[in-house]
Amino acid sequence: MLGCEVTRKETKKETKSEASAETNKTFDNFDQFGWRKFANRLTDFIQTESGFVKGSLVISLNAEFGRGKTTFFEMWENHLNGENNGYEMIRLNAWESDYINDPLLAIVFSVVEYLESEGGHSKVVQKIKKGVGVLVRAGASLGNDVIAHATGMNLIKAAWVATVKNLLGGKNRGEDLYKDFEDRTHALKDIRRALPEAFSKQESSRLIIAIDELDRCRPDYAISYLETIKHVFDIRQITFVIGVDKGALESVAKSLFGRDLKFEEYYRKFVHRNVSLPEPSEGAKKGFCAYMMDTYIRSEALVVQGRYSNTYHDGDWHNKHQEICDALDLSPRQIHEAYRIMAHMFVCEQEEEGKLPWGYMPITFFLIGLSFRERSLYERLGSGDATVEEIASFLNGKGFLVVDGCPDDCWFTILIAATQTRDNLDEANLPGIYKKFNLVSRLSHGGSDEEITREIRLEVLQISSDAFRRRSYRLPTPAMRMFEMIEEVMSFASR
Repeated sequence: MLGCEVTRKETKKETKSEASAETNKTFDNFDQFGWRKFANRLTDFIQTESGFVKGSLVISLNAEFGRGKTTFFEMWENHLNGENNGYEMIRLNAWESDYINDPLLAIVFSVVEYLESEGGHSKVVQKIKKGVGVLVRAGASLGNDVIAHATGMNLIKAAWVATVKNLLGGKNRGEDLYKDFEDRTHALKDIRRALPEAFSKQESSRLIIAIDELDRCRPDYAISYLETIKHVFDIRQITFVIGVDKGALESVAKSLFGRDLKFEEYYRKFVHRNVSLPEPSEGAKKGFCAYMMDTYIRSEALVVQGRYSNTYHDGDWHNKHQEICDALDLSPRQIHEAYRIMAHMFVCEQEEEGKLPWGYMPITFFLIGLSFRERSLYERLGSGDATVEEIASFLNGKGFLVVDGCPDDCWFTILIAATQTRDNLDEANLPGIYKKFNLVSRLSHGGSDEEITREIRLEVLQISSDAFRRRSYRLPTPAMRMFEMIEEVMSFASR
């Protein structure tokens, strides 16, 4: 399918509801971040803005990697294709068609499939197909020509010409090459003429084509994609919404055209408007963590799948997980991945269900979060080299030591219990840490340094026993064991 998903209207046997069921993420069942209102505003904006643009309207939907662009597109597509609102959407994954070198083929393939599903004018559609066939046979690539024009280098065509020379030879070689070029030029003109004609015969007022993963493509292909949209698909009835990490796309463009490229000006050649995917609110992130925990960790959900988890958890732990997500600024994709890794680690036989002490779940989620955002500390905790002072400074810097405006040593004591040996605990200046980070008020006795040390040590020992059933303070620590399991799961997943 060349990286596309096409949803068909009720003009075919397939109904809209059946088409939407192909991908079941909708605003009704998966909108954890409240993006329905944004989708409605964006649709209204397209309706208004398209009236001020001669050809196709192109919008850049900006968000960093893993912030939910793909999920938003999926929900928005099901919403638009599930209602008679004058809009239809198809989604294309640019990265999945990267291998074919020519974005024109990927886009035309999806558009033709859409037109046929709409009961499009068969003669016009056949004309488009014929033009694409000529391009394929000629081995031509519009995008490659654009890059060649900009850089003076055309490695694809150079290899193609060399092959032709070897195959042809003799007096007809130049004539054959000229004929291929002529056929290609006429085919492109035919496609450009046929596309507006095909869309003028459609009942629906506008097609939205969502382009995803463009910033993951090879630099030449990503730029070719933009050029193809501009030069071939400049059609009034089409709106393109390109989901990108603009920072990543800027790096892609500069790798091709040089560091001095003024990217904003360059990007404005292709895009009429820039919009940003809204950041989830604190309440939305909390709800998403709870949803992920219900999906991957809670026994009620696992039993339905015939699975069991050996972790113990209560209803309050998703709040602690949210603290990690907020402090480390984990993206929705990273949160999702963290829960999947935990589910993989803690799956067990039914007789082992819930037998793992409660401390292993928060420490594991914490470590996985660090693996995404703070790799150095993650590895030091995994090797047993992180000191008490280092952990306290990190927690303070990320806001873990204050909850609702009050000092809180919960994460500090859990991490110390999970990561330190008795020698490390003896060497640490615990009173100095508690005074430095205003944690003394958390203690029952705020007296001498000896009393502070004694109380903290007793609390850490109690947590070690209850949370990890830790009887010895030798290596490996609980954190080191979890580190090994995380690395094992992640290394297998990356193969």
